[in-house]
Amino acid sequence: MTSGTCGSALAFVKVEGMDTFNRLLIIAHVAGGVGTLILGPMAMMARKGGKRHVDWGKLYYRLMMWVLISAIVLSVTRRFVFFLVAVTVLSFYSTFTGVRCLYQKGKAAANARGNWLDWGITGLVFLFALGMLGYGLFTPRVPLTLAILSTVFGSLLLIDSSRDLLRYRRPSQDPLWWLYYHISRMIGSYIAAVTAFAVNQIAPRVSPNLQLWVWIGPALIFVPLIIGWKIHYRRKAKRSRRDRTPLNLGLATDQPSRL
Repeated sequence: MTSGTCGSALAFVKVEGMDTFNRLLIIAHVAGGVGTLILGPMAMMARKGGKRHVDWGKLYYRLMMWVLISAIVLSVTRRFVFFLVAVTVLSFYSTFTGVRCLYQKGKAAANARGNWLDWGITGLVFLFALGMLGYGLFTPRVPLTLAILSTVFGSLLLIDSSRDLLRYRRPSQDPLWWLYYHISRMIGSYIAAVTAFAVNQIAPRVSPNLQLWVWIGPALIFVPLIIGWKIHYRRKAKRSRRDRTPLNLGLATDQPSRL
């Protein structure tokens, strides 16, 4: 066998091996994504702060981390898919900050000033958002769809990360800031996950006239939940201040750091 034949055979084995790796990774990536879709409503419907809420929240967070890692690896070993990376970064960052706020609510955490992990992750996402926004707005000859996606995702991430950096510097004085924040970010991460699933699995199977609804449908469904829960807890806090009674949020535990 010649050296050229050996080289070709070795290259074939490498390609076959990588194809197998990518196929398995895609399956694992999809399984993680489906897991988040199932666990999200389970955690939402469980009693807030209860064992089920906390345990399912932990698993949701870990699966979201896996979805991000596997998406990044697939973008390197298979092919770069802008939508895949952008939506997983958005989903994970919302989950990350939605969990971290539970560790920052007490006085011991200097009322949400964050530590090196919070500043580091938020700083990286801020830079990533700037890159996406710049790519969508200023790169010549970019396909219109990609330019719009870059601008939209970049703007969302830039708004979230900027607000977080400002919060670390100037923490909110509202004693319930962490609760509103947790609700917004965790449901926001679920909206991004559902949108990713819908765009990949439903959009190709519907008419072009319905494409827009596939994109905005998850937000239309779940954003009212964010608003409703915030109104509910704000009313409770207002009644407590008005009646000068201890605030009872109806949470199962006052130890959210268990998450």
